[in-house]
Amino acid sequence: MIIKVKNVENLIVDKKPIDNGGTSFIYEISKNYYFKLFFSKKEGNNYQDLRRHFNFYKLKMLKVLSSLENVPNYIQPIHIFKSNTSLFGYTSLKINGKSLIKLADDTTIIPLFNSINGLRSTIWQICKNRIIPCDVASRNLLFDGENLYLIDLDDSVFNFEISYETVYIETMMYVLESIKNILISELHTLKYISTELPDLESIDKYYDGSYLDDSKLLSLEKQYAKGDLDDYSLYFDTLLEIINNYRICEVSTLGEIRQAIRRKR
Repeated sequence: MIIKVKNVENLIVDKKPIDNGGTSFIYEISKNYYFKLFFSKKEGNNYQDLRRHFNFYKLKMLKVLSSLENVPNYIQPIHIFKSNTSLFGYTSLKINGKSLIKLADDTTIIPLFNSINGLRSTIWQICKNRIIPCDVASRNLLFDGENLYLIDLDDSVFNFEISYETVYIETMMYVLESIKNILISELHTLKYISTELPDLESIDKYYDGSYLDDSKLLSLEKQYAKGDLDDYSLYFDTLLEIINNYRICEVSTLGEIRQAIRRKR
């Protein structure tokens, strides 16, 4: 729903942002809702000028995203705030989850691994609506202990050239890679500047994952990439089996799996 206002100062008065991105601030405006305020770095304003094509395109995308149906694992825009010439931001429901890059070592891995399958119908619906869900990275995937959720898809683009089946497969592969990355990145411990996977040279200093280049895993990845297989929990079941057999121990938490592939120093 679009709400036309002169400004949104009343929504964020006396509040401090709880998070921020390159062009936005996130505010907790009630016990149930967040507000994402757009920021124009170029102009230094708390809004985005709708006279610019890119921002008008974003408004159109937000309208479509807010109206999607059957997307339970996507935290959709609810109210979109704008004026005649400015796009201010939007509200969304709060969820008691953490982004993948902030998951603690004591996170139980079986629910995390199984949760990727719960995203399939949501991503399928998004792609079927001719949307390429951009920025489906670790920072924009939340885990609440049972389920994964997508957030912040307002930079997505409309797709009228590639089949939505192909976009779905590529998006699911990206989610798979995001989960694989957090198994070895341990960002909060190693204190990398990047919010994504560290460079290969940095990883090599801390981890020995050569034994994970297993033919079973590679075969599964090829099947996913071709669209011949859609059960992603099978990949992580195989991954755990390989780690447990190689290390002769059973891992059950994120910290244990990171420790299992850490290079001995």
